[in-house]
Amino acid sequence: MTTSHEVLNNYADDSEVSILSCDQDQLILRVKVDAHGGQIWRIKCSNLVHVDIAPLFILGRVDFGGQELLPYGYLTNRNRGYEGDEDTYRVIRFTDIDENTHFVITYEEEQIEVPKGAT
Repeated sequence: MTTSHEVLNNYADDSEVSILSCDQDQLILRVKVDAHGGQIWRIKCSNLVHVDIAPLFILGRVDFGGQELLPYGYLTNRNRGYEGDEDTYRVIRFTDIDENTHFVITYEEEQIEVPKGAT
């Protein structure tokens, strides 16, 4: 059985990604997955560290992992005065169709909500 992470990794190109809601505790992203008939999927991210993402973009690729997904020097430039536990960061790296990168960094693994029967 294919996981929701694998579906997004392999089939979410050209999907529309937008911020559904954002506050200090949680970010919820809406992903319209064209490869699955335009189904609306949600990515919920809690325990946020950094959010560096455009409010709306067309997805080229998405990767899930740790700080290895961040460009060299990214944390040095953004963690001034913040003593976070970088080894436990969970990173989602979005690359849009124009090759711009967007990042969501958390301390918890994201939850992906999919319609029944989607994966």
